[in-house]
Amino acid sequence: MTEERENQPREEGEVGRRGGYAVSVPVAGRLTAGRVISAGVVAGLIGGVGQALYMMLASVAMGGTLWSPVKGISTMVLGTAPLQSPAFEAGPVLIGVVVHLVIMALLGGLFGLIVGAIARGLSVLLGLVYGLAVWLLSQFVFWPLVQPTTAAMINTGVAVVSLVIYGVLLGVLYPSFRRS
Repeated sequence: MTEERENQPREEGEVGRRGGYAVSVPVAGRLTAGRVISAGVVAGLIGGVGQALYMMLASVAMGGTLWSPVKGISTMVLGTAPLQSPAFEAGPVLIGVVVHLVIMALLGGLFGLIVGAIARGLSVLLGLVYGLAVWLLSQFVFWPLVQPTTAAMINTGVAVVSLVIYGVLLGVLYPSFRRS
């Protein structure tokens, strides 16, 4: 009987068989890779905006400028020159915002691929864990390799909280965008 079932075509939503039993993911409609990536990208963009706003407000609260975080991000492209002046500079600010949002969108798309059709409650928890994982990788791998000067200037507490905000927003919003 098991061999007969294994040779039958898969049902919609079924992702595989194990020991003669169908292994499936509950889906509302047709869940495709494009759909989960798109949902993750949109949720990642919104989470990235939330993260950036927190970083900018934290910078001001600690005596820095509103633009310091996005100018710091621009150092990936422009080197350390934007850090020489605390004043608003359109070029570095614009580059920092664009780079930040592209990275957050890509990370959101990756999140969508990883979690797929997960339930909202679990999505929030996984988003929080994902945010912490992104912080670990950015703090100890990405920034030290890409721009060590900027890495040395990052406030660890602000970075952790900002990426937890990103991850939680990502986890909360992802299921809603996945369905639309």
